[in-house]
Amino acid sequence: MNLEVFVYVTIGSIIGVSLLYWVLPINTGAKFQGFVALLSALGVIVFAFSFLTSFLDAERRWKKDNALAFTEITQNNWILFERMFLRFPELNPFYREMIPETKNITDQEILGVHLASIVFQIIEDVYQVEDLGVTKDDEGMAGWMYAFTRWLGSPTLQKWWPIMRRNYGTGFISFVEREFLNEKTRAERLSNNQTALSEEVIKLESSFKTILQN
Repeated sequence: MNLEVFVYVTIGSIIGVSLLYWVLPINTGAKFQGFVALLSALGVIVFAFSFLTSFLDAERRWKKDNALAFTEITQNNWILFERMFLRFPELNPFYREMIPETKNITDQEILGVHLASIVFQIIEDVYQVEDLGVTKDDEGMAGWMYAFTRWLGSPTLQKWWPIMRRNYGTGFISFVEREFLNEKTRAERLSNNQTALSEEVIKLESSFKTILQN
């Protein structure tokens, strides 16, 4: 329950209990004292809930700021590192030394390895900054989740994920494999998005017809 809902519930409770107090067969003095005590208790509860909500919001912002700072300082350099190899293919022999799994593939195939590494890093950056493990079902995250689901349909990304997954933490690995590589989850998300897209298209067509008729 968020703070706004809690406040509405509290106000409703105060009104309801107030009415109840004044219809009960209790002397006026006792009613007044009990009513004041009730208001005091509810005030303490509202204050405590407000404080807890503010604390949790501040903690989430702090975690997000830390994740963003970590991403800017370290993980963006990972992407720059891969871009360097994309720009200077003459460094491929050195890259093959670092990534033994690329020793027997062509220079053209190595381009796919670089791009896969960049894509996985972008996904992890968003995962950390937006706390996707918790917020993945939020409306504001729907675009990211749909885009990543489409990206991970790439055979090249699926081919190199078993190798590159070793670069990431267990939480992120589980998230990717559960949300983007699980066929049932993939099918449901793509289907739901297509349904939503179709509904938007129908609305736009209806609006356009109305405009033409007018």
